[in-house]
Amino acid sequence: MHVADAGSLQLDKSLADIHKLAQDTLSDVSQFNDNTSALRALFDKSLASAARARNAALSLQSRLPDELWCIAWQDLPLTDRVSILRVCHAWRAIALSVPRVWGLLDVSMDLHSDDCECELCQDEEAGLQELYLRRPPRTNARSNLQLIPRALALGKNAPITLQVQDSARTSDDGAHAFLGTLLKPHAARLRAVYFEIADNWVVKSFMDLLCTSGASFPLLRVLSIRCEYSLCSHEPDEFAVAPVDAPALEEIVLPRCLSWLQGLPRGVTSLCAFTGPARTLKDLAVLLEACPGLARLTVELLPLQDGPGTSSDAEPMPASARHAARRLTELTVRGVTESNEEGLLDLLAPEIRTITLWYATEDCPSTRALQGFIADCTPTDTEPLTIACASGDGFNTFQLSRATSQSRQIIQNDSAPALLHTWKTFCAAGARNLMFDCTTAPTLLSTDVAPQPMPNVIVFSLLLWNAPQLEELVRVLRGRPPMEELLPGLCAVSVHAQKTVSPVCVRAQTLLDLLDILVPKERLKYVDFDMIKPEGDTQELRLLVERIEGLYPAPRNV
Repeated sequence: MHVADAGSLQLDKSLADIHKLAQDTLSDVSQFNDNTSALRALFDKSLASAARARNAALSLQSRLPDELWCIAWQDLPLTDRVSILRVCHAWRAIALSVPRVWGLLDVSMDLHSDDCECELCQDEEAGLQELYLRRPPRTNARSNLQLIPRALALGKNAPITLQVQDSARTSDDGAHAFLGTLLKPHAARLRAVYFEIADNWVVKSFMDLLCTSGASFPLLRVLSIRCEYSLCSHEPDEFAVAPVDAPALEEIVLPRCLSWLQGLPRGVTSLCAFTGPARTLKDLAVLLEACPGLARLTVELLPLQDGPGTSSDAEPMPASARHAARRLTELTVRGVTESNEEGLLDLLAPEIRTITLWYATEDCPSTRALQGFIADCTPTDTEPLTIACASGDGFNTFQLSRATSQSRQIIQNDSAPALLHTWKTFCAAGARNLMFDCTTAPTLLSTDVAPQPMPNVIVFSLLLWNAPQLEELVRVLRGRPPMEELLPGLCAVSVHAQKTVSPVCVRAQTLLDLLDILVPKERLKYVDFDMIKPEGDTQELRLLVERIEGLYPAPRNV
């Protein structure tokens, strides 16, 4: 018998009993009232049972496995997952029976807003209970801290991914301490911890609560703490007072305002990615030696309090640190200065696949650093060298790369002297491909800048944001000698629109003028306009492209 049919039969029986009672004239009033109350309760129960049976038979819920519902729910915000318990009996039963649904704890510490002027937010004597744990929650409050105890209980032994969001400039220490107290018995369940904060003080308080009494985090894979302000001015602090016992930790992300020297797990071979600050190059050496499995390292060298040129910068890197650096596949260093560059260069082993040096605003790379990058990216017949240069946010970015191996990147201030210094050194690298944006191209494509021709270059790519950029570039280059003197081997030109979902409209004559400036038509073997839509009289441009495709049927192999 179908479930819905069984529910209907039970409901029919209840209705029949009520009808029989209504026709009973022999019972006294008291007996009749007792029977009526009992039948009313039976009817309500039968009606609910019939409704559930019918819903189970006809709704989508019965046609999807419980596992799919759990997958759909497990990444929802905690408030929405709690609401699922009130949708229907079937959903409630599923959600309560699967601990994995409650593994994500997305904790919001924000109340109304950081500058809210409501009476309660302005009440300095308001306690944790009144601010965060009221039932029902405060009107328009965004904090869900009051739901965490229930989510922890429903999650049972399921692994926990903790996400904490707190945008207040001065965080509520009591709220974070309360969260730490709640999570302390569940430390062994933590699989990943993510903090998005604007006040770094609470992190240490939170970690102190979790790490007391020798707490261990056997499942912890990711510890990520990010400050809302990338250039925050917080007083530096340790994120933990003792090494965190996390034998399976794979990734650490810390803001520049939190030090890792005391809290870094020692000898954890599983740690493969680290992002964080370093006060000196000696700290960097400690990190490399303490984490033998480290593969991806992103570090910001903080300005020294006692000024540049101190012994901490001048001391040579130990041999053990230089040997450990060879295991890296990616290395990014921010805050490179004239005083720390020399010691840092000792770590830049050619075995490292990708290296990025981000120089401080007032500094630029030395000739030694640039020549070292050229040596690491020496081109071969099978792996030609590409040099790219782009400008943005007050910096110029140079990149040297080979197709499947080394990549070296320099990020420096956008002053003309710094740009020319780097470019004059890279001109001798033997690149086959050049890629510039419209901002840097006028300076770099100057026969007065390059000390010698670049005969190996056969492909030139130009990146642009809009048509006026290209028109201005053509106007500037038109008054200069042809590029044939600088790029005698150039035979392929490509123009790309950057980060656009629709083509950039450019006058066809502007594209023709650019080609005339860069390379003689008889030597042009390949031309490509990616996300570029020619406008106006396109006949001459179309004939040029057709001629090239006819002479060179496979131009992309240039």
